[in-house]
Amino acid sequence: MVEMKQASATEQMLMVEQGFEEKVRRLDEILQTFSDEEIRKLALLLERQLDFQKRPPLVEMELIITYRCNLACDYCFMRKQKLCMDRETAIQSIDFLLAYSKDHPFVNVTFFGGEPLLYLGLMEEVAEYVTEKAKEMGKEVHFACTTNGTLVTEKALDFSRRFGFLYLLSLDGSRQAHDI
Repeated sequence: MVEMKQASATEQMLMVEQGFEEKVRRLDEILQTFSDEEIRKLALLLERQLDFQKRPPLVEMELIITYRCNLACDYCFMRKQKLCMDRETAIQSIDFLLAYSKDHPFVNVTFFGGEPLLYLGLMEEVAEYVTEKAKEMGKEVHFACTTNGTLVTEKALDFSRRFGFLYLLSLDGSRQAHDI
């Protein structure tokens, strides 16, 4: 039977230090081939990477996919604008969330608006995309949608069941405003 000699803590630290010194030596050789401009770019890249490492993970995002609404409540802060998020912007937002969620085991995505259920198709595309990408990263996704509730159809309910959505009903007006 062969006995393996266990390195002491001091010996282990020395091996790590020697490995680090070897990496620094190799890096120095590579850096000798860089121009001043390339060194500046590398320094900026390293600075950004260090800054990224210091930040806490981003784990929640509200996607305001539209300012449009099927109601015209006079108290609403989303003042009758026709702005809508396109698919490309929504996907880029999700990519940003996933990149900055770091090692966190889950992310939260909330659809907000105006009335997001006016764009159920976009919500479905985004939900499918983030679910697939998060799965590749070993993350879970939790979904929510803030809605006035008037467009919660059978199709919207099927969608929420498929992705485990929570619907948050917005009832923030007076009784008279909501007693239709």
